Amino acid sequence: MPRGGRAPASCNPDTESFFCTNPDTCGPYGSKQYYCEGGVWVEDTTLDDTCKLDGYDFSYGCVDDGTNIYTECGSGSGAACSGSAPSCLDANTWAGCKWGKTTEADCFTLCTEIGDEMGATYDFGSCEEQDGVAVCACCDEGDEGCPINETGTDTDTSSTGGDSTSSSTG
Repeated sequence: MPRGGRAPASCNPDTESFFCTNPDTCGPYGSKQYYCEGGVWVEDTTLDDTCKLDGYDFSYGCVDDGTNIYTECGSGSGAACSGSAPSCLDANTWAGCKWGKTTEADCFTLCTEIGDEMGATYDFGSCEEQDGVAVCACCDEGDEGCPINETGTDTDTSSTGGDSTSSSTG
C-alpha cells in the first residue's frame, strides 16, 4: 500500500483495505482516510462516528505507520483552532489546541486509565500549571506533593476525556 499524499486512482480490494493520506511522521492534522470499494478509493467520512462509538467526541484524522492505519480520537468541541496556549478549565480538565482542533482532557481519567506516553498509569491526575504551562499532572499515592495523600481528595470523576488511538489493518 502506498503511504502518504493523495489516494491512488485505483486499488485492489483483495490486497488493500484502507489508505490514509498522512504518514506517521505528519500526525493526523489535515488527513483523509479512504477505503477500497470496487477497485477505487472512496473517502471514509465516518471517522467522527467511529470515535463517538468509542466514547470520544471527534476524530483528529488518521495516521499510517506503514503497517496499520490509526484513527486518532479526541474529546472536547473539536472546533478548529491554531496554537492557543493550553489552560486548566478546572482542577481536573485540561483544554488546548491539539492537531488543529480544540481539545479537552479529563486529567484523572488520562492518568489513571489511559496512561502517559509510555502507557504507565497512576493513582491520581489533575490539571496544573508547571513552568507556566497547563499540563495533566500524574502521580502515585505516596509521591511527595501528590493530592491523593491529602485526606478528603475526591477521586471519583464521571466525565470522559483524553485521547485515543484505534487502528484499521491496512
